[in-house]
This record gives sequence, C-alpha cells and structure tokens, in this order.
Amino acid sequence: PVSEAELEELLRAADTSGDRQIDIGEFRNLVSNFNHFLQIRFQWCVMSIEDRRDYIVLHLVRAIQQLGGAFNVVNVFKAMDRDHSSTLTLAEFAEGMAVLLGVQVTAGELRQMFEAFDKDGDCCLRLDEFSEMLKQASDLAPQIEARLRQTGME
Repeated sequence: PVSEAELEELLRAADTSGDRQIDIGEFRNLVSNFNHFLQIRFQWCVMSIEDRRDYIVLHLVRAIQQLGGAFNVVNVFKAMDRDHSSTLTLAEFAEGMAVLLGVQVTAGELRQMFEAFDKDGDCCLRLDEFSEMLKQASDLAPQIEARLRQTGME
C-alpha cells in the first residue's frame, strides 16, 4: 500500500503553483504521475541492488530532464533545500529523491549516493556538488539504460 506520507508528498509535488490548491492541469499531472508511481513501485520490488542503484541514477537524470524549462538544476536544488541553507542535508536529499523518483529509496542507498557526491565530506551537498552529481549521472545514463533494457528492468 501507498503510505500517507507518500500521498502527501505526491500532492505537495502536484501543487506546482504553490497555492495549496490543485487545479485541473495539476490534477491531470498528478494522476499521470501516480500511475507512473505505482508501476515503479512494482518494478522496484523485484530489482537487484545493482539494478536499483542504476535505476536511481537513470531516473534522476530523466526526472530532471522532463522538468525542463524553469525547473533546471538550480531550481530543483532550491526546491529540495527546504531550510534555504544553500546546502542539502541527507534528509532533504532523501525527500527530494523520493519525489523525483516516485519510489522510496532505502536509507543505505541514499546515504551511499549522498556520501559519494559530498566531495568535501561536510555532510551537506552544495549546488556545485549536486550539479556535478547530475552531470556524472547524465554521462552514465545511456550505458545504464542499455544495461537495464537488457535485463528487462527498463
């Protein structure tokens, strides 16, 4: 089952205007995203650890690319930076990843990814570290996509 927290996050993400109301356009996107969310949850349950890691990287890149326009890397970073500190804590990173990916990533997987991109080891991701993470992920995306397609997980 979908948890209440996951539903709340879907609704918060659907309110793209930030007015705490969902108009018809936002509702259409919500329904579309929810169907995608359910499909991802099923796939997620049957993936190996390596496939899950690669899936995270690939879909992070895709999610950012699909947002396009005003939702560039800087704006995604700012949206994830809930306390407006100009850095992402592990908690902020985890929350943002859940919204972007539509699946609950384990704490260990998130911590591993977070630590890999926290270049200075200060337990926070700055914009430059976040941007570098996305650039690296984008560079790897075609290889990951091909491998996941071969295993039937894409």
